[in-house]
Amino acid sequence: MGYYEEALRIRRDLAEENPRAYNSYVARTLINLSIFYVQSEPDKDKSLTLATEAIFLLLPMVESVPYLQNYLKTAFQILQAWDIDVEEYLSNLMKEKE
Repeated sequence: MGYYEEALRIRRDLAEENPRAYNSYVARTLINLSIFYVQSEPDKDKSLTLATEAIFLLLPMVESVPYLQNYLKTAFQILQAWDIDVEEYLSNLMKEKE
């Protein structure tokens, strides 16, 4: 577990300097941690927080970098694993951000 957290810290630092190059790596690490909190050490709050951050990092990039659609799909599957309606969840989050 500690390695993923360390990787996330390093990737966040890199993304601060060059978000275009490293945000996808941050998102993938967030997704991996979120999966960990679904499968290995169930923690809904941590898992959702991580998946949500990944979704917001991926959404602006997904049209210009099509392979990221797979990561976005995985993040949505994490929400579904917690019995969350993806469209409703995202709609509510968007309203909160306004």
